[in-house]
Amino acid sequence: MRIRTEHLGLRELADRAGLTVADTGRVDAVLLGGSGAWDHARALRAGGHTVPLVVLTDGAPALDRARLEPVVLLRELDAGALREALRMCAVGRPAGRVRLASGTADLDLGRFERVDGTREPLSSLECRFVGYLAARTGRAASRDELQLQVWDHRRPVATRAVDMLVARLRRKIEEDPRHPTALLTASGGYRLLVDTGSPQISDSPALVGRDALVRDLRTALDDHGALLLVGPPGVGKTAVARALVGDGRPATWIDLSADDAEARLATVGPGLLVLDGVEARADLWEAVLHGPPRALLGTSRFVVGSSAIRRVPPLDAAAAEQLLRREAERMGIGLTAARTAEVLEPLDGLPRAIHRMAERLRTLGGDAAGPGAVLAGDIASSWTRLEPGMQTLLASLATVAGPFDAGVAMVVAPQTDAFDWVGLVDAQLVEPDGERFGLLQAVRSYARSALPEVWEAALQHHLVWVHGEVVGLARRLRRRGARQLVARLAAREEDLQRAWSTALDGPDEVRLPDLAVALDRLEGPRDARRRRLEEALDVLEDPVARARVGVLAARLDRHRDRAASRASLVACAEALWDAAPGEAVRAAVEAARLAANLEPWATTRTWLQGLPVERLDPTSRKVLQVRLWELEELEGLRRTDDVLRDMMVLADDLAELGDLEGAVDAGLVVAPRLQLTGLGDPVAHMDRVVAWAREIDRGPLLANTLVHLASRLGEVRRTDEALQALDEAAALFRPAEPLRLWQVTQYRGFVLANGGRHREARRALEDYLGWCRGRNARFGVADALLWLAALELDADAPHRAEALARQVADVVPESAHLVLHARMYEAHARLALGDVEGARALVAPIATDGGYGYEQAEIALLRRALGESQDERIAAIGAAMSGSIGETLRALHAGVDIPPGMLTARILARLWALGSG
Repeated sequence: MRIRTEHLGLRELADRAGLTVADTGRVDAVLLGGSGAWDHARALRAGGHTVPLVVLTDGAPALDRARLEPVVLLRELDAGALREALRMCAVGRPAGRVRLASGTADLDLGRFERVDGTREPLSSLECRFVGYLAARTGRAASRDELQLQVWDHRRPVATRAVDMLVARLRRKIEEDPRHPTALLTASGGYRLLVDTGSPQISDSPALVGRDALVRDLRTALDDHGALLLVGPPGVGKTAVARALVGDGRPATWIDLSADDAEARLATVGPGLLVLDGVEARADLWEAVLHGPPRALLGTSRFVVGSSAIRRVPPLDAAAAEQLLRREAERMGIGLTAARTAEVLEPLDGLPRAIHRMAERLRTLGGDAAGPGAVLAGDIASSWTRLEPGMQTLLASLATVAGPFDAGVAMVVAPQTDAFDWVGLVDAQLVEPDGERFGLLQAVRSYARSALPEVWEAALQHHLVWVHGEVVGLARRLRRRGARQLVARLAAREEDLQRAWSTALDGPDEVRLPDLAVALDRLEGPRDARRRRLEEALDVLEDPVARARVGVLAARLDRHRDRAASRASLVACAEALWDAAPGEAVRAAVEAARLAANLEPWATTRTWLQGLPVERLDPTSRKVLQVRLWELEELEGLRRTDDVLRDMMVLADDLAELGDLEGAVDAGLVVAPRLQLTGLGDPVAHMDRVVAWAREIDRGPLLANTLVHLASRLGEVRRTDEALQALDEAAALFRPAEPLRLWQVTQYRGFVLANGGRHREARRALEDYLGWCRGRNARFGVADALLWLAALELDADAPHRAEALARQVADVVPESAHLVLHARMYEAHARLALGDVEGARALVAPIATDGGYGYEQAEIALLRRALGESQDERIAAIGAAMSGSIGETLRALHAGVDIPPGMLTARILARLWALGSG
């Protein structure tokens, strides 16, 4: 048990009681004592701390004890008694209103409100009793415990006080006191059943209905270490953040919109750092995020940086209604159901807007009829007090679907001058926050109807502005800084969707392709993206525009039908050569990659070399060169070592030119070959590639690089790190490219196999094999069979390895490179079973040179096991290679201990042992 206390004397008592005193991190309770214990408890609760408080005292409890729950009172510090008391506590204080089956107990107002609207007063002792049991979420509390904790008796006494109070309470809170449904008798005591079907009201208006959200976010903060809460103005991000830090951990709170934010940040100490209003200083958030690791929590109106993102949604209908009714009742205002629905409808579920509207209802008289009793009347009244120029500006701002600021206002309403923003409209309806506003949907609707002609003209200005932002994105998609631009567009997603719908109705063939690129970059569900692209292709007539949208559609469907996607990409590339050669190159390169298993490599290479590349810019030429060199290496026209050296330089060149996507593409070609050739550190190389992908900040692309990083980590037996990378990749694939989750399964099998975890690896690879067979993915089936065969060789199961390797030739053409590996694994199995002649028949047709270093090594070791002299050749291959394969070959030749190595290296070591035997 971990506790925290700031009193030196209590620390000594805690140490003697065998308790662990912690100054940082999560704690189970906070220990208080002395004359100021209750004041300290109130300060903790006011600051949002929700952990149980242990008060060591002989005095009477505080009168507001129920509002400070969960609280444990102890006369002396005994570890056993404390553990038992804390076991009965639920982490979290009781709500201000506790909902039961027959009504709601309001602990603030001291009354019970029945479902039929009648009320019963509750005494302070009854409130304390209900609060204590509610904080224990249905767990039983004994009569002795209730005497000590609610009545504050110094020791249990023989009394009927508890039972008498229960009898009185049941008459107030139960429909039938003789058959209670909420306050139940338990063994030796009582328990309270709280109705969890509706949100429980918390102290802060922004926390109504947020209990589950806060619990989930607290877990996410512990898991990720850095968490950014994102949501619109007035949704309660700051209040939720305060609830998150209320768990006993030391925290420093800095408002980044304050003038001294940077100076305070420079002197911050250890513990959780909370940065409120990150959008005001995104640079400071980025600096802290990429600095020394620390617990970090931020709030922002839009996505910033690469931390874990969690959105704070508006309140649902039930929570919004509860909040409005509570706030109205505090002001003595009664609301009918119809009036409640009318008031809530335009408030967008924003807690701040609901709270301000409740204040306004006080001046309107609740349900009283008359001028201004309807929200639209209030808006109209405010509207008439505005200058004509302000009315025009407000109508222009109503074109914006998402949040807006002064900069957006000057773009969508260029005819206006700088206005007094605070006086733009009645502050009771639109709340200014610096230069930013939370504009209620009702005001937008009224502005459109009040000045329809102005609104239509402003909408056109607005669409031009959105398209200008999109064009900037299209030009910089593969450049440094694209992540920040995508973040800005993510905040404008509603505006992009409106622009898309307007362009479709046109159709606007100028804007649609750029809008398609932007919306596709924001990802989202695959089916929704596919439908949007199909809508565009239905209305587009211009062949160039159709080709640009067609490229996106082909990329989206490449896992569904490789041949159809390749044919579509080829057609798009040919249509784009004159208008957009850079886009044409990328479509051609993607088509060539899809053709890898559909036609001979030479055919694809010849087609790429025949493309009209004379007018290509340097970046596009390098992108094309990556694929050409890869094909030449696969055909044996260029040495692998030479290609990799050139490709690494090319990747750096593309990164310097700002084409990070091209750099990632080249880096992924290089990565799997480094371990096999010994030209560099594959993990360090992939770390750079992942960094480029993070800067691009596109989910599936980053996920793909993480998968390859995991493979490289698995090769050097950093299994846990590899599995973490795969988990992150799966989280990125799941919302946008769920089909590619099987890629994660495939590589999970590779990683586990390299780590020697045979049972887990076999299960993952068999899942991958089944998926490939179900989709008739022949080369995927062959790949899975080979890995399973290698796994069985490593597990000393040659019979199963041979059976798996033999299946490969039945799946892919005899000329496929994978068949070579199958023959070698089959020969290995034959040797392990003592069938030397069978192994010799398999090895004899295999050429002795060519291929990667590990292939040459495997061939040499097979021939050595068959009695041929190969020691010098094996020594030469080992000298030329680094990584675990090179280390293994050198160790084998020198007769020293063999390093564990990856799976391939372990197979080579088994072959050496067969030859030595």
